[in-house]
Amino acid sequence: MNKYLISSALIFLKMTNIGAVVSPSVIPEPVINAEIDFFSTDAKINLYGELLYWKSSVESLPYAINFKKLKSTVYPSFGIFADDIKYEHVSFGYTSGFRVGGFYTFSYNLIDVGFIWTQFDQKAKASISILDNDRSIAVLWAYSNVLADSASAVQKDRFLNLDFEIGKTWYISKRFCFKTIISPELAWISEKLFIEYATAPHEFLTLWTSKSYVILKNIVSGVGAGVSIKPTYYLGYGFRIYGVGKFALYATTTKMINSDTFTISDNDENVQDTNVKVKRSNYIYNGQPNFILNLGLEWGRNLKAKSLGVTASLGYEFNYWTNLVKILQTSNELTIQPIIINQSSSLNMQGLTARLALYF
Repeated sequence: MNKYLISSALIFLKMTNIGAVVSPSVIPEPVINAEIDFFSTDAKINLYGELLYWKSSVESLPYAINFKKLKSTVYPSFGIFADDIKYEHVSFGYTSGFRVGGFYTFSYNLIDVGFIWTQFDQKAKASISILDNDRSIAVLWAYSNVLADSASAVQKDRFLNLDFEIGKTWYISKRFCFKTIISPELAWISEKLFIEYATAPHEFLTLWTSKSYVILKNIVSGVGAGVSIKPTYYLGYGFRIYGVGKFALYATTTKMINSDTFTISDNDENVQDTNVKVKRSNYIYNGQPNFILNLGLEWGRNLKAKSLGVTASLGYEFNYWTNLVKILQTSNELTIQPIIINQSSSLNMQGLTARLALYF
């Protein structure tokens, strides 16, 4: 009887595998990692390139004011302007830029370190002119003119940014994870606006010809730190939805330059033209916030088991710099400058991002 009970117990333990010892070498990888990451955790290096198709805009930075219908024949400095007023701006279209990055992941704790370099340049032109006495253009940034018959502008923007990132991935479920990131950063942003104002002999305003070439420069350089969060939701078949939210604060130095070359001619060959050149510059030191939001869809797969993977993603990004552009307006001692506008403007960059990444 005892032999029968002992034999039955041994057979039951063998069938149910109770008390068996599992070798660490055959423990499977966590299901969560396998669900979230299509590539194996053996992949430690990530290199990627990203195409940016963005456009930028600077708030409250017109190059002239168009008085479409004058109320009176007096100068605008007396406060009598027009029935219809329009601020003229330089408008940017979409332009390509790029972003590159490289990361190393420590597989045992899912911490990665790396860098990201972003470069984006834009250039645009705009102009306006009048052909009758019922309209006029108000000069904004010139030294000596108040009104003009034509105004043209060229604006050039450049954005350079270098991030050094340290991030850690946290797995919440089989389909959801998020990464927290801290990043020391460097930034250099240049805004340049080139304006030409021209005035011909006018029936009731001027008796001479004048031209004014204005150059406005706003160059910002800064060092700062940012914090980011990147949630990811796994859909299946290699597809994932991702988002990036980021806030950074920079200590910046802003160099402002305003130069104006002004030429007056009274159309008399016996009278020499009058040339005036004025240039002013100043520096501002302040704290500069930056906000970034990116939403997109990513797809990826293994090219070689546990050692090589590739991803492709398409997203839309908003990159906002509050009160970044500060214009130095030259004081006018010859005439009263009647136009006062906001001289601290925000920079907004937004558009598509397309990324291709390699993991090995």
